[in-house]
Amino acid sequence: MTPKNVLLLITPSSPSTEELAMRLGVSRPTLDRAFAAQFGLPPAKLLALMRLEEAKRLLRGSSLTVAEIARRTGYCNPAYLVNVFRDATGLSPKKWRNSGMQ
Repeated sequence: MTPKNVLLLITPSSPSTEELAMRLGVSRPTLDRAFAAQFGLPPAKLLALMRLEEAKRLLRGSSLTVAEIARRTGYCNPAYLVNVFRDATGLSPKKWRNSGMQ
């Protein structure tokens, strides 16, 4: 499988890197090492960044609730999304949306 094909398997709603490793027929540590060598960061980190960016996109471009955005982007619950979002941006998703941040 090419690196481009591996990236196509990763989406903001991908459940886990374990599932990705299983789809590729490799162990999680093997996937982590290969991914870091090819892309500069492990798949879990890339997935977390992609989920956060998708949450921002949905906050900017929709009126979806934080709970719905959490569900669509693979966060286990809305409170976890709020915590991750606040850690990354310094604002809650609601305040970020209302501030017009881009």
